[in-house]
Amino acid sequence: MPPKKKKIIKKPYRIAILISGRLTSYDKHYQNIIDTFGDGYKIDFYAGISEEPINKKLLDGFLKLYKPIAWKYSDKPLLDIDFSKVKSGKNLAPIRKNVMFMWRNRDNVKSLIKKIAYSWIISTRADIFYKEKLNYSELNPNAVNIPKGSDFGGFQDKIAIAKQPLMVEYLDVYDNLKKYVVDDKRTIEPESLIKYHLGKKYKNIEVQRISLKHDIFPKVKLGDKQKVAETGQK
Repeated sequence: MPPKKKKIIKKPYRIAILISGRLTSYDKHYQNIIDTFGDGYKIDFYAGISEEPINKKLLDGFLKLYKPIAWKYSDKPLLDIDFSKVKSGKNLAPIRKNVMFMWRNRDNVKSLIKKIAYSWIISTRADIFYKEKLNYSELNPNAVNIPKGSDFGGFQDKIAIAKQPLMVEYLDVYDNLKKYVVDDKRTIEPESLIKYHLGKKYKNIEVQRISLKHDIFPKVKLGDKQKVAETGQK
């Protein structure tokens, strides 16, 4: 009898999903995240979060459900910026400082990524609800892939997908933020800021726009955002 052929067991592709910021709606959106990104992929979660009271209340439930590979409260020293002198649109003016907190959280989660051969790295938020599955065949491995829509003069800043080296560059805003908004006098509007960061002057990284319809749920009231700016998320 001929020798039996050994079964080749294919390991599932592996992706990392980086959660940063508030944990709002983490429980309501968990299955939606799995359905959107998990088709044939093993998912490792990472989390870089602020020390807002809401996160401390939700943390235990988040850890039990998502079982992140690594997580950490953001503790990098805050930037010495006079935000009253930083350019922004009228709506962002009362909460300019929150953009610093956002990129501080993303810098935090960037530092946690393990040396694992991930097929893709996805930067997102717990309060995003996806309205369609991600089509992985649409992704460009040589670019930062950003969903279409909500650009407001730049690139929408809620979601990005890339190979690990490019994702590390994409997330490298915090240490450059003061240079961008003080020295270069750029607006701190998040969409314009990330476009400037990825542009030819600094990172010079290609951006590919993809289809991935989504929405923020629930939306945070302006008053609550202002409280974050005032307290410094401490």
